[in-house]
Order: sequence, then C-alpha cells, then structure tokens
Amino acid sequence: MDIESLQQTLRDFAAARHWQRFHTPKHLSTALMVAAAELADRLFHLLQLADQCAIDQPAAVAGKLVRTAIKHPAAGAVLSRG
Repeated sequence: MDIESLQQTLRDFAAARHWQRFHTPKHLSTALMVAAAELADRLFHLLQLADQCAIDQPAAVAGKLVRTAIKHPAAGAVLSRG
C-alpha cells in the first residue's frame, strides 16, 4: 500500500464513521503534538525499528484498520468476523 492509497483508506475509514468533523487541521495538529512532540525523531526510530524487526509496515497499518473497524464499525455496517 503506497501513501496515496493509505491516505484514501484513512479518508474512507473516517468518513464511514462520520469522523470528518474531528479531523480538522487544528484537531489533527493538536493530536499530533500531544502524541509525538518530536515526530521526525520518532518516525525515524520507528522506521528503523520496523526495518530491523522485518515488520511489513503497510500490512501492519492495514491490520490495525481491520481491528479498529471491528471495534468501531461504520454506521449501518455489517461485519463478518470470518
């Protein structure tokens, strides 16, 4: 999954849950600052850790989205747990 696909997936995920009102630049930047004051350093170390541990980052993100979709289903969604 490339960045553009990931961003579209995140847009669709938020829209299905009517979360767009929470995803304003102000809210997102505030959340980002709270979560990681030094984002570049954290991203750098995260990417290195994932590389050293042979973690498939796109697959990890996709899996997290699946788990979050189960926990927070979209309005009117019917989920199958396989």
